[in-house]
Amino acid sequence: MNNFRITLILLFLATMLILPATISAVSSPDTININQVDVYQGVLTDNDQLYVITYDLEYSDTPPAGLNSEDLFLIRLLDASDSQLGVTVPSAYYNDGFDTGVAGIYFSAGDVDTLGLTFGPGSGYYINMVGNPMIAWDAALPPFENKLTFANYYNDDVQDTLHTRLSVMINIIQNDWYPDTDNVLIEGPNREQILTAIGEEYMTEAIVNLRTLCPSLFQSATVRSEYEDTEVISDFYVGGDSTSTNASGNRYLAQTFTAMLDYELDRIAIKANITGTPSDVSVLLYTSSGSPATLIASGTIPGTDFMTSPVLDWEECALSPTQLNNDDEYAIVLVCNSGTVNWRYDPSSTYNGNALLSANNGTTWSNIANSTFMFQTKAKGANDLSYMKRMEHQLDGTVFEMASSEDYFGMSSMFIRSLLWMIVAIVIGAFIAYETQNPKPITPVFFWITGCGYFIGMVDPYIALGFATIGGLLTIYMTLFNRAAT
Repeated sequence: MNNFRITLILLFLATMLILPATISAVSSPDTININQVDVYQGVLTDNDQLYVITYDLEYSDTPPAGLNSEDLFLIRLLDASDSQLGVTVPSAYYNDGFDTGVAGIYFSAGDVDTLGLTFGPGSGYYINMVGNPMIAWDAALPPFENKLTFANYYNDDVQDTLHTRLSVMINIIQNDWYPDTDNVLIEGPNREQILTAIGEEYMTEAIVNLRTLCPSLFQSATVRSEYEDTEVISDFYVGGDSTSTNASGNRYLAQTFTAMLDYELDRIAIKANITGTPSDVSVLLYTSSGSPATLIASGTIPGTDFMTSPVLDWEECALSPTQLNNDDEYAIVLVCNSGTVNWRYDPSSTYNGNALLSANNGTTWSNIANSTFMFQTKAKGANDLSYMKRMEHQLDGTVFEMASSEDYFGMSSMFIRSLLWMIVAIVIGAFIAYETQNPKPITPVFFWITGCGYFIGMVDPYIALGFATIGGLLTIYMTLFNRAAT
């Protein structure tokens, strides 16, 4: 036993001696570069500030073993006298953090006032990316890079600008991280892109509270746009794509679909990229009976709008408003007279539509078995925007959406709101009972008030209907019971 204890002590002492030697051997990265600093004012309130930093941090050979970017580097906002105003660390989400990345430092309006932060040219501030001074580096000083010039954004559309700029940055990172894979961080049509699951994981780690700062980037916060009098997605197939095929010259591609409702088509989006430099790509809409029949609308997407393979993106094509009818079949046809456009598809799909190929300018068509091309149809004022849906989602994008609580508790935001509204209903019922000195109204009032929560978006419509029905029946019963008692 004594020998065992002595062995453990020796191992511990050896570890304590070896570990500092290992850490002291940390070498400087081959690349440490701050590419861009964007500063946004008025993101959530009039005077707050968000600094978004894109950078390259890379080791060409072997990164330090057992250490990542969060251990080794700091990203700081300093003033002209080198005083630190804010600090963050580069996320280690991908490749231990040694690659292209983005980071953010946010100051609330209160922070801005406390620190006396200014905004715009002449502030004297700079971003400093520096090796952690607590680490022993092989150089005399920790590696560092400074960025003294910022791009400043402040206007009524700062949220839109933030969304657009972040989308561009994330696409650059995606192209750098995953050039030869199907992994994507962000997807959707230009200017409307949203983060995928892995995109959300990375970006919420890279920029703290990004879901609050830029909710339009997140899936859970995008439903609001579907209930405004603007474009809404009606028919679509957007998942499972793992390969692509091309339209070029006399080789046409088509996807049939059956309209889910009556609506006026406004735009079509496809997920695709290009090889080479194609001409404008034509997007044609036909009636269909298994294959394209009669042309009813057309539009073009400039070839320069597409990303170059292997990078993927959703591209939109504007069409003249065209009425589609519920249960009628239509076909989207893709034509590229010169060059090549590659349309993504799911090769193991069970979607009720056909992916088609024509090698003779659309004269005859052959089926691509078990496949569906990626597409979205978009409309204005589609009548799937029912009153029920608009009421149900009227709090989306507000503080009462409770998206952060949804992530924290693992429950839907609607369920959380319903619980809170039930508590309100109980309090109101108790107050009425107290004022009237009669406990009987508590139960019907609870059911009635809970049901009314639907009209302000606090309660699911079906739950509200059930509670209102029970409240009504209780009211009728109590009225009849009182009459019988008298």
